[in-house]
Amino acid sequence: MSFINGLDELSRPRVYPHIQIDRRGAAILKSLQITDLVTFFMPYGLFMFLGKIIRMNTMSRRCELTGKTVQTGNNVSHAKNRTRRRFLPNLCNVNLLSETLGESFRLKISAYALRTIEHRGGLDSYLAKAKDQELSLKARRLKRKIMKSKAGDDTASDSAAA
Repeated sequence: MSFINGLDELSRPRVYPHIQIDRRGAAILKSLQITDLVTFFMPYGLFMFLGKIIRMNTMSRRCELTGKTVQTGNNVSHAKNRTRRRFLPNLCNVNLLSETLGESFRLKISAYALRTIEHRGGLDSYLAKAKDQELSLKARRLKRKIMKSKAGDDTASDSAAA
């Protein structure tokens, strides 16, 4: 092993000429060529691609359909001592089938939302009645895709009937 200034090659910090760190600690891609199409994963949910920083909520404890999220409160002992605690939603990773599209979609939803989907008759009918502000971005895109497909099927059946 070669030692430079008392450090071996593995412990020496690497230098990436196309990455620049700004004063907030975020990485900025300076210049990229076609061969440098590289995706960098940054800590704290930052996802960087081609110089754009996109916030990703990959680990959020939030239902994608109902918007249920973490709540806070107190543990209260018999002596009325109060200590802070978190109430986590009962989230499940499930594959739900869209009857209109004929595809299954993986969503992170609460057990409450799963019961509601069963009660309303499936994912398509649940999304038709759901408010957009409660839905995650992924669920809103899915809802839009289902509604477009239904609208296309309705126009095709109307023109066939005429």
